[in-house]
Formats: sequence, structure tokens, C-alpha cells
Amino acid sequence: MDVESARIQIAARHRREDMAAWITANRGQTVNGEPSKSMAEAVQGALRRNRRAEAAAVVLAHAMAAGDKVVATLRQHGVLRASRYRFHPGGPREIASLLLLLHGELKLSDHSIRYLESLLTLYNVADRAHGMRRQLLDRMKARKGKALKTFLALANHVFAYGHDQDIEAPSDEAAHYSKEDISEAVSRLVAFYREEFGIVKSDWIYTDPQALNKFNGTYSQDLFDALRLNQLIKAEMLLDGLPYEATIADGRIVMRSIDPSIEKSVRLGYIQMDAQVMGRQLELLEFWEENGEPGSLIQICEHCFDKGLNRLAHVRPKPFPRVALAIPTSPEFFEPFASERYFKEDILGLVQLGVNSYDDLGTKHFEVAKGVRSIDMFKVNRLFTLLFYAMQRAITAQPTEMQRTLTLHSSVLAMQRAEFMGLLSNILPSEVAQRIFDLLKFDSSRDHVDLQYTPFIVAGDFVVAAPALVAMSNLVRNVACANQLQENRIVGADPMQRAVVDALRQRGFTVAEEVGLQGKDHDVDILAYRDGCLYAFECKNAYHPCNAHELRNSFGHIQKAGRQLALREAWLAQRENLTGLFAKLGWALSQPHTIRTGILTANRLFTGARIEHHPVRQAHEFINVVLRGHIRSNDGKVYEFWKDEELTTDDLNNYLDDSGLLADHFEALKPINYDYDFDGIVLRFESWRTDPEEQQAIFNRRYRVREAEQTTA
Repeated sequence: MDVESARIQIAARHRREDMAAWITANRGQTVNGEPSKSMAEAVQGALRRNRRAEAAAVVLAHAMAAGDKVVATLRQHGVLRASRYRFHPGGPREIASLLLLLHGELKLSDHSIRYLESLLTLYNVADRAHGMRRQLLDRMKARKGKALKTFLALANHVFAYGHDQDIEAPSDEAAHYSKEDISEAVSRLVAFYREEFGIVKSDWIYTDPQALNKFNGTYSQDLFDALRLNQLIKAEMLLDGLPYEATIADGRIVMRSIDPSIEKSVRLGYIQMDAQVMGRQLELLEFWEENGEPGSLIQICEHCFDKGLNRLAHVRPKPFPRVALAIPTSPEFFEPFASERYFKEDILGLVQLGVNSYDDLGTKHFEVAKGVRSIDMFKVNRLFTLLFYAMQRAITAQPTEMQRTLTLHSSVLAMQRAEFMGLLSNILPSEVAQRIFDLLKFDSSRDHVDLQYTPFIVAGDFVVAAPALVAMSNLVRNVACANQLQENRIVGADPMQRAVVDALRQRGFTVAEEVGLQGKDHDVDILAYRDGCLYAFECKNAYHPCNAHELRNSFGHIQKAGRQLALREAWLAQRENLTGLFAKLGWALSQPHTIRTGILTANRLFTGARIEHHPVRQAHEFINVVLRGHIRSNDGKVYEFWKDEELTTDDLNNYLDDSGLLADHFEALKPINYDYDFDGIVLRFESWRTDPEEQQAIFNRRYRVREAEQTTA
């Protein structure tokens, strides 16, 4: 029978027990059909309407045809996440429980069973989260018309004045969270509010003076609730998109990677990324100190202040004390901010953006969306830096006792849409301003709320924005990721792949790119040969992920590479295939005695992991292993890890194995737990952090030390 016939028969049995009995009685029946996105949407729609029997019938009918594929489809589309249903886990729990109950009849794999068991475990947290969300919304409803703007002002404050994060601080302290965490929490509050009440212009008129009352903890309680709920959503995303599981241990719900190397590779990637950004920015600052730095935006703002910026912002006492903006109409006033040259702050932003780039970004302007260049996005950053600066100068000119009140009431920009577009048009051509506005706006057409990605909040003919948050966000990168533009950002040859190929050739490897194989095996990105070793590499060039959703996308890339390499490896292992391939390539080489594979990634996440037994390595580090063979430690020492003066294939193989440089990085990682309390139920994330002293000791034991020199590992 087909799945629709099966669904009809299952749906006729309204009780779950009767559905399960029908499945058991018909387990030998062949059912034809494939799960699809539309199936997932039908299940999710039924669960949102609380039509659980209808949802169960759809799932079970398809599961009779392809049990594991159904679980994978539900997982791919996040159908069983409690957060999709206001954290009410009742419907998803019934689906997961039914599938587990019938796992034998539906021939579910251990992989699917572990996922379903993890879901049921995580639903224990969702039970508490549902009540937290409800109470949070009740409190926000009581402050309707002023809560949203107040939270946005709090997020703006964090970006304006900085926020030192100590991830090892307890999770009930603000220091535990980054400014990005706080922005995401405020985004979550906006999302909850919209889902429950909708958003209108009047929600953005006022801020709440009670936020300044140190005896009133309502706003901090709401913010911490949103921060915790975001951790549950993160756990759901990890469970759906990566090989993680939820278990119960010592009375806690524990999230961990099934293969510890996955979480280790994620943590190591973030650690290395932060170190690279900080190191390169310090190098720039040192260079500028010796050679003179480019112009600074703050210097330009100060110059503008002397030329009339003091008239841009002024204090109005009624109906409440606040700073109001009077936007100049003179094009000359905005001319420095519309400049095509880079300022100091722009270049530091480029370093953050391009730390994993394999093209020399230099000062070239590059397209981030159709008709929008990188310099255009930096101009937006500059404009909001100017607005924030003007507001701050107006606030600090007032008596100290007034400054906190003015900061609260004045830190969020709200204006008519036409006026807002006119503001953007002071620094951009009108058509570019419109394109950027469309990219950065958050309105009813956006399903997801993230204020760093879509900071222009539209409510009717009204636009709201937090100037410091806009000024200090990486708009170039965020536009690409929020609009799925990174998938097609590379035109022509992949610069990462080209850099790897150049490095291998410099070290005497015979190399070919985009090597076509036969049949379904398609091609190999890079094929390299030296000293009897043949290497097949797949290259995946994706931006550094900044949240769980992007992390899942990045993992999807390397999963695909692992599947591709499994086919390539099997094909290359056939001697007759290699003979024909070498002849086609014109390689007069002997048959290899060793075939090695690897997945090379542009960003630093997942380096050190294995996918389908293929090692994942970050391309910059791979290039450093091939070309230089040294690494710099935290104290500035440079360690050589080649066995001899020149690279050998043993050095490269050692790096691709689990006993080389990555093993040293992993050995220096020490376990750390992060706990989040949900009204008595603790959600724990098991993770890792680098022990700098241990890392130093490992390098001292294993490698030669030489005089320090520059390295880009």
C-alpha cells in the first residue's frame, strides 16, 4: 500500500494504543513512499494546532515505509523541538514516544533510537521552560508599550560600553554571557512578544524608568530567563543538527557530543579564531604605532563636533528627558562618513572578517549582496557610530544625576521610515540605501529575530534601531549569513583551494584540481602525490559560524565532504582505476603504497574531528604544516614539528593522524561544565577549555624551540 492509504487506516484509530497495535499487526506490510519536507511541514502544522493524532498518523505511515529516513527528516526540519510549540512538549513527546515504542516494528537504527531518547530527556527541561515563558510574557504584558524599547536600550548599552565576559563565571551572573548572548536574549524577548501580541508602533515609543530602579529586578529577571531559554534552544539545535545527545546524570540533564572529539574540535576552533583575530589586530596596532595609523572615526566625529555636531543632538525635557536628533541636510557634513577609503575601525573589522580568508582582502571593496559592497556596509557602521557619538556627547554634557535617565530614554533611535531612509541616503546612493535597508530590516516577513543580523525594526511606518549595536556589529558578515549569501559568494576558483594547491606544489607534490573520476564518484577537489603517497582532499569554504544554527550548517558541509570522500576513496583503491586516472592526468608515477584522505575547511571549526573516518583540518593550519612546519605558543616561542629540516610525507601523515599536532591541541583541553537552572532542573553542557600551561608543557616535551618569527598557523 502507499503511505496515504496507511495514514488513513492509522488515523481511523484515534487512541495511540490502537495506532501502535495496528502498526504491530501490519509490520510485514510493504508501504511505499518517501518522507519529504512537505511531510515535516504537515506534522509541524498539526502539532501547532494540537491535532496530535493527525500528526502521529502522518509520522507512523511514513515510518512504516522508511523509519530512519522519517526520523532524519523530522530532525532536519526541527519538527520535534519543544521551542517550536511555545516550549510545550506534549505533542512532540507523543510522537517521539510512539516511535520509540515501535522501534522494532519500524526497524529504527540505534542512531535514531538514541536521538529519540535524547529528545524525551530534553523535554523534562522544556516542561519548566514552558512555564518560564508564560510568566515572562505575563510580566511583559503588564509593561506593554515600554518593555521592548527598554530591553533594546539595555542591549545597546552593552555594545556601547563594552562587556567583559568570563565564561567560567556562574550562569546566574551577567559576566557569564557575551554581548552577543545578551543581544540574542533581547532578540528572543522580541520574538516571544511578537508571537504572543504582535508588534506595533506604540511598542517602541517609551522606555521604562523602573529599569533604573535597583530595587526592581523585573528586567534583569526577564533577561536571565531569556538567556536560559536560549540555552535550551541551543541544546535543541545541537541535538537536531550534530552528533550530540542528552542524558541524565547526577540529577542533571547533560548535553554532550557523542564523539568527544566533536565538541573538542568546536571549542578548539573558537579558541583559535579568537586568538587569530586578537593577534592580527595587535600586529596592526603595533604597525600603526610605528608608521602612523589611518584616520579614526572617533577623530572624525570629534572634528565634526567642532564643525557643528553639537547641533545634531540636543536634550528635550518633555514629555520625558531625552536626547533628540536634528539631522543636518548638508551633504558636506556626512562626506567623511561616505568616503570610499577605509578608516582604522573599518580595517580592524576587515581583519575580523578576513582572518580565515584566502584572498588578500587588502583594501579592495567586494560585493556582499547584489549591488551592495563591503564599503557600503562599513558606511552604515560609520553613520551609526556618528549618531551614537552625538548622543553620548549630549548626555555627558548634562549633570551626572541626569545621565543614567538620559541614556535609558535616548539610546534607541526611532523615526518615521521616510526620515530613516533619508538618513541612510546621506551616506549612500538611494538605491543602495534601499537594498541595505531591505537586507537589515526586521518586519513581519522575517520568521527569525536576531538584532545583530536584522537591526532595523519596522513597525508600520516606523523604524527603530539601537545605534551602538548597529555600529559595532559585523554587518558585512551578518548580511551574508542571514540571507544565505555565503553559499554563492565564491565566483570562479576557490581561493582556499588554490592556496592549498600552491602550498603543496611548493613542497614538491604533483597536484591536480577538480579531478574527474568515473560514474557516480564525480570528482576530487585536490589530488596530490609525493613519495608513493596519494592524497585526496575535499575543500569546504564556509564562514566561521557564530551560533548553533550556523554551526549546524558548517557541520553539514563537512558531512557532505565525508560522504563524497568515502566514494572517492573506494574508487581510488582500485588499482585499475588509478592506472587509467594517472594516464589521463599525464602522471608518469608509480602506483601509491598509501592513499590518504582529508577534509579541508576554511573556518576553524571541527578541525581535529573525523567524518566517516576522514580527518578534518583547517586549511590555514594545513598550509602552515606543509610550508613552514612551526607553531607559536602563548609565550612567543616558536616550535618546529617537522622531524627534519624539510617536510616529509611522514610529517604530513602524522598531522592527518590522531597523534600529531591536533592531538597536542586536544591533550591541552580540559573539561569544563556550564550549568543553567530551569526552576530546579539543571541543563548542563559538557565542554572543554584550553589549559595554557599544559599546552606549553606539551610543546616543550615534543618539539624543538627556535628563535621566534612570524607564523600564520
